[in-house]
Parts: sequence; structure tokens; C-alpha cells
Amino acid sequence: MNNVQDDVNRKTGKAAQEWMNNVRDDVNRKTGKAAQEWMSHVRDDVNRRTGKAAQEWMSHVRDDVNRKTGNAAQEWMSNLRDDGNRRTGNAAQEWMNNLSKESSCPRDFVYNAKLKFCFKVIFERSSTYSAKKKCKRMVKGGRLVQPDTRDKLMELTKTISSKNHGTRSSFAIGSTKNRGRDYTWMDGSPMKYANWCLGSPNKGKACVTLTSQRRGSDMCMDDGCCYHRGKFICEKPIAY
Repeated sequence: MNNVQDDVNRKTGKAAQEWMNNVRDDVNRKTGKAAQEWMSHVRDDVNRRTGKAAQEWMSHVRDDVNRKTGNAAQEWMSNLRDDGNRRTGNAAQEWMNNLSKESSCPRDFVYNAKLKFCFKVIFERSSTYSAKKKCKRMVKGGRLVQPDTRDKLMELTKTISSKNHGTRSSFAIGSTKNRGRDYTWMDGSPMKYANWCLGSPNKGKACVTLTSQRRGSDMCMDDGCCYHRGKFICEKPIAY
């Protein structure tokens, strides 16, 4: 900790003393004896990585924070973000925002940083309504996935193809038919983008599944029975 304090004092000026005291107290309170080794790694990483390598470094920090602080990570990350914004200048804003967003995606979910897209493919079988409840219980803010852009649909296609090895399958997603008989996302927003399968929707069913087509093509949307027990995809929305 003395080395880190000296390093920060040299690089950031008089404001470092208060900031380092806060970091030291936070780390000691939340990570215990592991703080000394962890802080040394953070110091070395910060010195070595300041530009394009930040993405890889952020992943390591996220894993480190999740492993060492558990549920306290959210509060800790908020404090660190506020400290970074106040003490290190304009460059901190974007970097800390990205770090905060990535750390809020559970480690067992797939995270695409470019799309701010956090999701998990579930292979157990449930009705659409039961799957919706399971997603909500799985993670704070969880919901059935809403692939509202082609980029998100392509990301789902790539992930599911790698797990299914090209076999056909369907997954419940977060779209239903409203009283006006139009399909909307379950959060109430209109489906401005929808990649319907050829001829769909044509069954008069209220729920929607994401269905794999021939190998190498995007998955498409098909209407289906809400009570059919099938696989599903959960999503944790990441705020922009």
C-alpha cells in the first residue's frame, strides 16, 4: 500500500492522499488479507495499461472484483467510479462507465461490450411465462431477451450455433401479441426490428420464439404457443 500511495502521489498530486485513504479503507473492508497482493497487481496493471488494452484489463478487474467482494461489488464500483471521475479528469468518465457496465453483467452470461448486450442461453425447458419469471429471478432486472437490432440477433445466432453445433432449435424470447393484435416487446416497446421466418407470423399464437434456420443464416422469429415448454434466452439490460 505504501508503494501504491507513493505512486499515486507522484502521478496525481495532492488529491491522492484522500483518494488513497478511501481506496485503502474500501479494499481492507471488502477483501481482507488479499488486499496487499491485489493492490500491487492493480498498480502494475494501471501503470502498464492506459489505452486500447483497457478492454482486457477491465475484464480482469471485473473478475477480480466479483471474486473478492461478491454482492458488495456494486457499491464498491460506484464509489470507485465517482472517485475516478472526480480525480483523474475527462478520460475517466468513459472508462469507468464501461467498467461499471461490464461488471454488472453476471460472469456466467455472455457479454458483448460493443453492443452492451448481456445474455444467457438456457437449455432447460419451460413455458414462456415460466421462463419470464425465471429470468427475473436469475438476475436483477432480468427478462426474456429482446433482440431489437440485427447486430443482437447475429450475436445470438453465433452463440447458439456454437452450442448447438448447427442443429435446429427454438428459444422463447421477450415478445407477445398485444390486445391490438400487434406484436410488441414484453417491456411494452414496439418491435421496430423483427426478423420473421418466411410466412410468419401465421399460427395466430401470442408468443414468439427465435428459431434456427439453415446453417450460416440468421435465426428468425416465429409465433408459438405461450404454454409450450421449450428452451429460452435471458437478458440483463445494460444501461447506456
